[in-house]
Amino acid sequence: MCSPRENEELVKDARERVQGGVLHELGILFLYHKTDKVTNRNLGSFVSSNPHHCIVPISVQKGMYFQSGYWLEHAEAWERLTNYEPKRCWYNMDMAYYEYYRMRRENCKRWLLVEWDVYCNGRVEDFFGTLWNEDFVSSNVHRPGGGWNWFKETRLLPDAVRPYAMGISPLAGTLVSDACMERMVLDSWMLDVFCELRMATLATQGGFKIKAHAKGASKVRWRVPPVVDGKGLWHPVKSQHVPGNKRQHN
Repeated sequence: MCSPRENEELVKDARERVQGGVLHELGILFLYHKTDKVTNRNLGSFVSSNPHHCIVPISVQKGMYFQSGYWLEHAEAWERLTNYEPKRCWYNMDMAYYEYYRMRRENCKRWLLVEWDVYCNGRVEDFFGTLWNEDFVSSNVHRPGGGWNWFKETRLLPDAVRPYAMGISPLAGTLVSDACMERMVLDSWMLDVFCELRMATLATQGGFKIKAHAKGASKVRWRVPPVVDGKGLWHPVKSQHVPGNKRQHN
C-alpha cells in the first residue's frame, strides 16, 4: 500500500485537481469486475434513474472495463494489495474506492459506494430521505459486543484505534460525505483488516457518526436476494432477471 506520505500527497493532489470544477451533489461509484449483461443492466439502472448525478464506473480487474470511467489495472497500490485475486479484492473492497479517490477527476459533495450487483430503480436522494446530509450511512451498523463475525479482527487494529472499532454491512449501498471520505482515505494505510470493519472504524476514528438506514436494511442485504417491490437500491441482484419485478424482462 501507499506510505503515509505518498497517500497524503496523492489526496492533496486530487483535491487541488478537482477544485474549481463542477461540484456535483453526488458521485455514484460503481465497482465492477466483469462487463456481462447483468453488470451492464445494473449500471444502466443507475444511469436511467439518476441522470442528474455523477456516475463513475470503476473496474477492479485487468482487461475488464467499459469505455468510460476508471480502471485499477495500472493502480500500483491496488495491485500490490490484491494481485487481482478475487478473494483478496473482496476482502479489501473499500480500498478500491480509496484508490479511485486519490486519482479522481470528479468533485462531489457526497459519495454512494455500490458494486456490480446493486440495482437501482429510483432517485438515490429519495431512498436516503432524511439521512441524505449525514456523513456516513449504512444499511446495518455493528458495535462491539453484538456478535458480528468480523469483530474477530479487532485484535489486528493498532492499540490506539481499537476503541473506535465499528462495523457496517454490506459495504455496498454506503453513503458518505466527501469530508468523511477524505479522512478515511488519509488514514486507510494503517489498518489491515476486513473492509467493512476498516471503513466503519476509520470513519468513527475520524470523528464521524455512523447512521443506520432502516429502509436500506430491508433492501440492501448480504446474501438474501431482494424482492423488488418498490423504488430504491436493491442488493444483491446477480441475475439477468430482477427478483420480484415482473415488469423486468431479459
